[in-house]
Amino acid sequence: MKPRSKKEMLVATCALMVAVLFGFATPSALAVTITVDGQNTGGEWNAVTPSVQNKANEPAIADTVDIKDVYITDNGTNGYWRIDTHTLPPDLGLGRSVSTYIDTDRNGATGCDDVVGHDAAGYEKLIKIDAFCSVQLFNCVGGSFQPVASTNDCAVSTVLEYSVDLASLGIGSVGSIDYFVFYDGGSTAPDDEVPDSGNFTSTPTLIRLESFEATADADSITLVWETGSEMNNAGFHLWRRVAQTGAYERITETLIPAEGGRSFGASYTFDDVNVTEGTTYEYKLQDISLDGRSTFHGPIRGQLRTRFVDLLSPRDGEILSMRTAPTFEWDAEGLDRFQIEFSDSPSFDGRVMTLPRAKLAATWTQAEIYTLSRAEWRLVKSLSVGSEGIYWRVVGIDADGETFTSEARFFDLSF
Repeated sequence: MKPRSKKEMLVATCALMVAVLFGFATPSALAVTITVDGQNTGGEWNAVTPSVQNKANEPAIADTVDIKDVYITDNGTNGYWRIDTHTLPPDLGLGRSVSTYIDTDRNGATGCDDVVGHDAAGYEKLIKIDAFCSVQLFNCVGGSFQPVASTNDCAVSTVLEYSVDLASLGIGSVGSIDYFVFYDGGSTAPDDEVPDSGNFTSTPTLIRLESFEATADADSITLVWETGSEMNNAGFHLWRRVAQTGAYERITETLIPAEGGRSFGASYTFDDVNVTEGTTYEYKLQDISLDGRSTFHGPIRGQLRTRFVDLLSPRDGEILSMRTAPTFEWDAEGLDRFQIEFSDSPSFDGRVMTLPRAKLAATWTQAEIYTLSRAEWRLVKSLSVGSEGIYWRVVGIDADGETFTSEARFFDLSF
């Protein structure tokens, strides 16, 4: 592994202190971050796609420009917004603070003036970062900025690069950050004379979706989804169409209320009973924010199971006593008769034993439960010789003579 540079270790140390002192959660893949870059490491304008129109006193965006700036990004996945200082970088080595003001309510009217006289009209949030990784967050309250969180100074050398997760600071998702302006060095004028400002047009997912799946039985298709976190989420709607045909239609009459939050997720289920046998459906999940924005997830597919066998007991991986003949149980739909197959191979291409048997030939049972006799248990146990355990499955047959085979499960033996 390549050893980390002194700068990388410094950044990691400062990030750790912010996490400890503020109690921030680890940012997700869509975390929004503000970075103070005092070493020209931001790259070039043509390395990203800014959403702000360049100023007359700046080169064209396609040109190579040294970036000494403060910038906001969501890891480059959905957008990138930066301010070009085009003069000197923030001089973080002299104890000067870097001030970044952010407009979150989009009205451009309410706001505060900083103590050093910065024009912050319309901006409700202030982040200050000084030379030794002290970070302060301010909210505009009653016309003045009031501190709401702060780190202590780090006992390290000059900060060269430093990041703060905006979502953890309570500023919200990237879509709620419309405008910001940047000052450095304690001056009373914006760094590039005329503040760059513009819409940060990215609209990332409002939730972190961990899974979205469809399961089915003979009567309904159950949709199950789980979130890791939910930012300003109002709730969910579900949409359905017949696979690869037509438009999606909403199947939820009312919004499914959100149960997760910024630092935790939740699990949800919905039973779709208005489905037809033999039809494959596609589903999409829509999350809706408190301000009406939405994101779609999927599609996934589901189809009614008109024939199935679900194995109930013993559980997969269970250890059975060699002394006691066990009972095997399953749940089936659309099938009339059953056999149990045992094998020393998960693919059932090795030794196989089929029960029940009559006069040395396999026969069928109509019950969905079967207890082995002592003689049958001795035969099944013999499959464990030279193998790691025994696999079992159930084969069912319907009224038309068509067969259906369940999944395979495994069990081991003990004395």
